[in-house]
Amino acid sequence: MLGRLVLDRVLDGIGTQNGGRLLEVLVGYLFWTSGEYTVRGSTRGLDAEIDLRVRAMSPAKPPHHDLGGYLLIECKNKTRKTGAADVKKFATDVRLAGCRCGVLISVAGVTGTATSRDAAYTIRKLYHADGTVIVVIDAQQLDNIVDQRTMLVDALRAGYEAIRFDNRS
Repeated sequence: MLGRLVLDRVLDGIGTQNGGRLLEVLVGYLFWTSGEYTVRGSTRGLDAEIDLRVRAMSPAKPPHHDLGGYLLIECKNKTRKTGAADVKKFATDVRLAGCRCGVLISVAGVTGTATSRDAAYTIRKLYHADGTVIVVIDAQQLDNIVDQRTMLVDALRAGYEAIRFDNRS
C-alpha cells in the first residue's frame, strides 16, 4: 500500500534531505489515516520549526486525555541514533508551544538505555521533572504501524505508559 511504498523510500534515503521530507509525509499520512487526528504540516514558531502538529479530534478519549489535545512531531531520518541534546531541544519546543507531549520519530531510535544518562534517560527524567512526554517511534515501530500489526494510537499509548510507569526494557 501507499504507506509501505513511502516507508521503503524513507529507509532507502536515510540521512538524505529527500528521505527526511518523505518521513514527514509518511508520518502525517499515518496520523491522518488513523482517523484520530487532524494534521498540519511544517510550521515555524518564534524559536522553532515544527515538522508536524497534530490535534486529537476527540481529546477526552484515551490516550489523548493523557497526552494532550495537541502533539508536536519531530522527524529524524538519520543513520545515527538521536541523542540527548536533540531530545532536550525538542522537549523545549514542546513546552514553549504549551503542549504536554511530543512524538519523536527517529528511524535509528535514541541513544542510551533507560538507566544510562543519554536520550532514553533524558526522556524519563523530563517526564518525572515536569510531566513533559516525549514518545519515541523508531523504524521497527513504523514498520509495524504501516503493516497494520500495531495501531498508531496503541504505539503512542505504549510509549506513554513506558515513560509514565518507568517500564525499562
